Amino acid sequence: MTENQGREGQLVTPGEQLGFEEEFAAGTNTYADHSTGELRAKVVGITVRDWRSRILAVKPLKTPKYLIKSGDIVHAVVTGFKDSLVILQIFYIERGGVQLLTPLTGILPAANISSWRSSPYKDALGYGDIVRAVVIEEAGPPYILSTRGREFGVILARCPRCLTPMVKRGGVLLCPRCRAKAKRKISSRYVKTR
Repeated sequence: MTENQGREGQLVTPGEQLGFEEEFAAGTNTYADHSTGELRAKVVGITVRDWRSRILAVKPLKTPKYLIKSGDIVHAVVTGFKDSLVILQIFYIERGGVQLLTPLTGILPAANISSWRSSPYKDALGYGDIVRAVVIEEAGPPYILSTRGREFGVILARCPRCLTPMVKRGGVLLCPRCRAKAKRKISSRYVKTR
């Protein structure tokens, strides 16, 4: 049992263990690590336990200046892959044309990439790809994203060999310099580079 477990109104940080799924359900700004059964904090804040409903939440210390809402369309860069998740850094919110000075973390579960794709999810996106996605869960960071739909997916990619911006040719991306090809979950709004 951690020092903060079971204590109301304690300051917690992202990833800190708050309790177990057997005791509480994950509430606002918390998440359950189903592999260990632990409940963890998503944000810096104060713990709030609803003993009647058995819900554990975290009240954030600070409300972000540009709060991302469910349904917002964002632009993000792919920075990693972990288990069946794609990790992205959100840098732009289309609503209001907000450029974020400090990127926010987004998570794209493999199941949210496309409704038709059957090949491995790591082939659908690549490191450094710029992606247009929709926020489906706003209790972040990390924000849960989806690229399902024609208008969502990769909007700009660079060649993995020579880093030249790739051009869209049918359903694949082609490097105009070295002729390398890449299959991606391409948005209908892919940037025209030439």
